[in-house]
Amino acid sequence: MGKCDLSYEPLSALKKALKDLEEEKPDLWSCSDGKLNQQLHYPVTDSLKEWIDEIHTLDKLVVEGLKKPYLRNIAISLNCYDNKVGTIKLLKKILETKEIDSHEINEIISPLEDIHFLRTKLAGHSSGKEADKIRKDLIAKHGDLRKHFRNLVEKTDKSIKGMKRIQL
Repeated sequence: MGKCDLSYEPLSALKKALKDLEEEKPDLWSCSDGKLNQQLHYPVTDSLKEWIDEIHTLDKLVVEGLKKPYLRNIAISLNCYDNKVGTIKLLKKILETKEIDSHEINEIISPLEDIHFLRTKLAGHSSGKEADKIRKDLIAKHGDLRKHFRNLVEKTDKSIKGMKRIQL
């Protein structure tokens, strides 16, 4: 019978990975608001607002911490810069140009895209029907929004650790 790794806790691991990334590669990622790391928690209820607030905090912490000027300079040096794309797509172009394995690129980029998509769609930019469909689909897939958030944090932790492994 398989055993669970009780020592791995995704949110604590993500916060540590972000702290390590900031120490190792501050030109790539840094937190502009030190309180965000402390403010990020798992939703403790099934409240839609609580879940959306945590997605918003996760996006501000992880995605907004990426430094576009640094990525732009790398992309220019690799001749793959596109001024029409945002930070996540620019990072993806860099990884593709560096011929990083597509599975590893997906492991790094997908959680960032998911977080940013959810923040954009749920934080007032979409119709109530669209946001409701997204919520229902995630509940159908994960069981509830708390489990979805934990899963997203776990994938984000792997993403950040993947970025640390890549030479950027």
